[in-house]
Amino acid sequence: MLSDTESLYKTRLNRYVTAMYNETPDRIPLRIFSEEFSAKYCGYDNYVPAVDLDLQFDVNRRFALETGIDAVPVNSIVNWFGMQKALGWEGITFPGIGLPVNSINQWSEPATDETAFLKAEEYDEFIGDPTAFLVNTWLPRFTRHLKPKGSPVTFEHNMTFINGIMAYNKFFSTWGIKHSELMNAGIVPATGSVLKAPLDILGDKLRGYVNLCYDLNDNREKVLKTCEALMPHLLNIVLGGADGDKNLPSIIWMHRTSIPFISQEDFDQIYWPTLKPIIEELWSHGHQIIFYGEGNWDAHL
Repeated sequence: MLSDTESLYKTRLNRYVTAMYNETPDRIPLRIFSEEFSAKYCGYDNYVPAVDLDLQFDVNRRFALETGIDAVPVNSIVNWFGMQKALGWEGITFPGIGLPVNSINQWSEPATDETAFLKAEEYDEFIGDPTAFLVNTWLPRFTRHLKPKGSPVTFEHNMTFINGIMAYNKFFSTWGIKHSELMNAGIVPATGSVLKAPLDILGDKLRGYVNLCYDLNDNREKVLKTCEALMPHLLNIVLGGADGDKNLPSIIWMHRTSIPFISQEDFDQIYWPTLKPIIEELWSHGHQIIFYGEGNWDAHL
């Protein structure tokens, strides 16, 4: 016989899944991406959950429990400062650490080709072997202490690898525990794995948006080939982390490759042709996906 909490979870999960398949649930499910609001609701500024790994999960669970929400993400903040600090990642700033305590973490990105993590003349190298480029070239540029291939190894270099692996293991092992705690409290984890479009990855983590805009005019074929080279890797990530029971949806963050950030032509010729096959493959394995479109996507509908 199911406990009251188990019965509540089953009811909420059925409600959530039924609605996602465009069928009629017993009532409209409440799914909120509360993010930093969870911390505020629980009486914290945004600095505290950014540095306290357990708290960034616990505030979401408390918020959902006390408000009767059916489904929420497992944690309230996408990034944990401890992991970013251990890896020495460039380009991210946290509330209370370079930002006001009630701000949210912010990513900065290269604005010139000289500061880009992937330079214009390196497109062919990346297209030929994305994994090798990411390990040998991108990673040292994206972190403060890792040395590029061929450079002398330093103490900081070695410690970054050690600390980074330990921090990653801590973060994701904590994620698994808190995922179960959320379910045991009768609350549905709102999403499973995460996907970003190849063109977004190129703009966000490799070239920077300004450089990407120039490339869409000057190196258009290279942009397309790079997005195509990223496709199998992004599919592997979203499919590998998808819910094994095929209930919880994966999510795609669609934030800066819509009009007016790119043109309709860019969308039709590059963005969508290199994203749609990934989504269709995910669907073919029985997984749902949440399209989280930031901004106005009416022009693409």
